[in-house]
Amino acid sequence: MTSLDAMIAAAVDQLRTANAPTQALAESVPEGRRLWVVRRPATMRPLGRVWRLGVFLLAAEDPAGLVAGPALLTAGPVTTARERGRLGYQSRSLEERRDVQAAAFRGGYPPGEPVTFGAEPIDLAACAAACAAGGDLDAGSLLVRSGVPLARWRADADAGSCPPLDRYLAERIELLGR
Repeated sequence: MTSLDAMIAAAVDQLRTANAPTQALAESVPEGRRLWVVRRPATMRPLGRVWRLGVFLLAAEDPAGLVAGPALLTAGPVTTARERGRLGYQSRSLEERRDVQAAAFRGGYPPGEPVTFGAEPIDLAACAAACAAGGDLDAGSLLVRSGVPLARWRADADAGSCPPLDRYLAERIELLGR
């Protein structure tokens, strides 16, 4: 187990011990083909539960089932599951948000449940290898510079403004536990 793997495993243990709240993680399934005049509406397929830690999502088990153990993902958008309701045509963006909320509801989530979707997995094996070799790697929200894992908290942030991952996770865990 590398130091990065140990850091992620320790974060999972802290969150479990603190009984920190989790969010639902889902995959967005687009509208299906039409069969005669009936179309299959968009929905969300449940993938599991995650802890939201700022720009990261932490899962106790890999939602894709590709690797054993915890998984770190780049956080995606969040919606709240709700029934669609009537078309109001107040604004296009409002109607699009309602469609996304209805997709979460159709995915089986109860009304009011926050659902994260569109999350991107981070290749922890590649990041751990870069850390062990003292190299550099850009894995989206997770940067490795000179073997040190950093949290990129903003898309255009340079490595100099990114905090070390262990400190970032500790702060986020403390905030989530409150």
